[in-house]
Amino acid sequence: MEMYEIGIILLLIIAFYTDIRSSKIPNALVVVGLIVGLLYHGLYGVDGLTFAVIGFIAGLLPTLFLYVFKALGAGDVKLFAAVGTIGGASFVLTLLIYAVILSGLIGLLVMLLRWAGKGQWSSIQTKVPGIVERETASGRTQVRFPFMYAVAPAAVLTFALGYIAF
Repeated sequence: MEMYEIGIILLLIIAFYTDIRSSKIPNALVVVGLIVGLLYHGLYGVDGLTFAVIGFIAGLLPTLFLYVFKALGAGDVKLFAAVGTIGGASFVLTLLIYAVILSGLIGLLVMLLRWAGKGQWSSIQTKVPGIVERETASGRTQVRFPFMYAVAPAAVLTFALGYIAF
C-alpha cells in the first residue's frame, strides 16, 4: 500500500467519524488533506503537482455540481477536492461514481423501510446516527443521511477493484 493511500484512508476515517457525529466535515481536516496531497506529490516535481491539481479539479467540479442541486453538503465537496489532491483524478472520480451509486441504493433502502415498516421507521431512524427527517416548505417529508454512509463502502470498492482510467 502506498503512503498516499494511507493518507486517503485516514482522511476518510476522520471525515466519516465527524460527519456522522456532527453532520460536519471540518475545514481543518480538508486543509490538511490538501496540504498533504500537494506536498507529497510536489516531491515528484511539476508532474507531481500537475497530478495533484488535476485531482483537485476532478474532485471539486462534479461535487460542486451536486452541491448546487443540494445533493451534497459543502463539506463533501471540499473533502472530495482534498481526496482528489491526494489520490488523483482517476481515484477520486471512481470513488465518486461508486459513492453516488451506493447513495442511490441507500436512498432506495430508506424509502422501502419507510414504506414497509411505518411503525418501525422511527425505531430504525433513532438507531442510525446522522439520519434526519424533516418537512419541506411544500409539506413533503424529506429524509437526509450523511453522504459518508455511501463514501466509506465506495472507498473500499475503489481500493479493492482498482480505479477506472479516465
